[in-house]
Amino acid sequence: MQLRDIPGLKYIVRNNSYGYLAVVFLLFVLGSAISLLFWHNINIQTEKAQIIKYQQQLNGSKSIIIQSLNQYSLLLDDGTSLLNLTNNNVSQAQWLTFFQSYNLPSNYPGVDAVSFSRYVPAADLSQYLSSMSSQGYPNLSIVPNTPMKAYAPVSLIGYVSPNSMKAMGYNQLSNPMEAAAINEAIKTGSMTMSGKINLFDINDGQPSFIIFKPVFAGPSSTKAERASSIYGFVYVAVTARSFFNGMFGRYLNSNLALRVYDRNMAPSHLIYQSPKYASVIKRMNGPIYSGIHVSFGKYPWYLRIVTNKAVLQSRDGQPSYNVLIIGVALSAVLALLVWYFTYYRERKLYWEKQAEIQAAKDELLSLASHQLRTPATIVKQYLGILLQNYGGTIPKKQQKIIQTAYDSNEHQLEIANQFLNAARLGSGRIVINRQRLSLSDVTEQVVTDHQKLAAKRQQKLVFTQPKRPIYVEADPRYIPMVIENLINNAIKYSKSRSTISVKLKRDAHNAIISVKDQGIGIAEEDLPKIFDKFSRATNVQNMEQIGTGIGLYLVKQVTEMHEGNISVKSQLNKGTEFNVYIPLKKAKP
Repeated sequence: MQLRDIPGLKYIVRNNSYGYLAVVFLLFVLGSAISLLFWHNINIQTEKAQIIKYQQQLNGSKSIIIQSLNQYSLLLDDGTSLLNLTNNNVSQAQWLTFFQSYNLPSNYPGVDAVSFSRYVPAADLSQYLSSMSSQGYPNLSIVPNTPMKAYAPVSLIGYVSPNSMKAMGYNQLSNPMEAAAINEAIKTGSMTMSGKINLFDINDGQPSFIIFKPVFAGPSSTKAERASSIYGFVYVAVTARSFFNGMFGRYLNSNLALRVYDRNMAPSHLIYQSPKYASVIKRMNGPIYSGIHVSFGKYPWYLRIVTNKAVLQSRDGQPSYNVLIIGVALSAVLALLVWYFTYYRERKLYWEKQAEIQAAKDELLSLASHQLRTPATIVKQYLGILLQNYGGTIPKKQQKIIQTAYDSNEHQLEIANQFLNAARLGSGRIVINRQRLSLSDVTEQVVTDHQKLAAKRQQKLVFTQPKRPIYVEADPRYIPMVIENLINNAIKYSKSRSTISVKLKRDAHNAIISVKDQGIGIAEEDLPKIFDKFSRATNVQNMEQIGTGIGLYLVKQVTEMHEGNISVKSQLNKGTEFNVYIPLKKAKP
């Protein structure tokens, strides 16, 4: 049936030469109106999804801050353990040596010092100064020298810079903010964090905060027992600017600005402000203001985050105007148009749900890895303390047992770190910081570190390189991980009395790291998926060797983040060869 045969339209068509065009126009308007209605609905739903996703990202930032503070608090646990094991008899040299192994500037951004302040009643002040004099500080004085009922002078400093030593003898109870945190620590017997302070002659008066952990010399179950047995406080002093830049610096740009307040949003309580905060907001096209609260101790933080709405929309996707144009053009086929929008919306919701599921999986993986890593790290520190004879000389037989436990714990930490790195990759929290480094030295060191393991398995690990060192622009934290994974796999899946060859060479454009073994090989059908997360070759699943299926995934991801690539050749029961290519274009010697 044609349009002119529809009942009710014959009169219009017969008596009005423009009747047919009028009906077509009405259908076109109706189709356009329906198209516009659907487009508008999608626009609203997309904006809601953007807001939900953005809020989830803010909540993720809160988790990152809490996790970082928990990591910093482990320093206090380790310092307290050292004091307990030595019956509170630790010299400045021992304290400094103990914390130098932590590589504080790199692993704990913003840390100015990990120190210990002694709690000294006024009646015991002379005895304290005499004790410090016998330890090599004959001219030590309490600063400021104000009469008080009790003092908390800084007595041990694990410093990051020479300025940290200037705090020796500083009375922390003289500062109201520090005194409040110290008194709270004595009252509760647990860690506390100070509000905004300016550190004493350490970081040029930059806003900072301190986390305290009390150390008791006797019973501490009740408030009265804690007050009478308080011995001192292990504390970590942190510069707020370096702390927040370390976590969020790579995200702060012309489209994102951040302020952090201590307790409330009064100007005097501003503890951190991202660079060029006001000018960044002024240049934004529709700024979105959001806030989250983070509590760790007595003083909560309030984060004021400003995001460029235009960038958020372009990143998450706005319904295209082309969709509206297509809808209008195809208004005559309304059923097809409805199907198109329905399908589009369903696919969008599907990918958003998949992204949420992946984010939840990554968060769960990160949390599980963190929960595994934290006790393993504590065990490592305790075993390390025993092996270094801080708790007294240990017979060789017991040292061997402790060393075996230490090595097993290191393997546990390696697995936890692999899961943690995989979670960070999935959530985009790994950033490559390039610097010029000698790939020759890095590769040689990794090979040297694995010689003992190869010899234990009666394998020969051979390293060859050109006489002239090869330099690249790469991240020194992750390139060694690539080489370690490949050599570990070669050792793990090769038979005894076999040879593993590691070669470093170059071509016109790349530095090439080659790891070749005479092991069990990889089946041809498994080669396309060996770089997938949690994927393992079929023939290794029946072996006794334990694997996570993450190592080669991390190798490929890290290599590609360096703008490189990796190839593999393998034959069953004959061996495997991996070649990693790292560009040379940014690393002229």
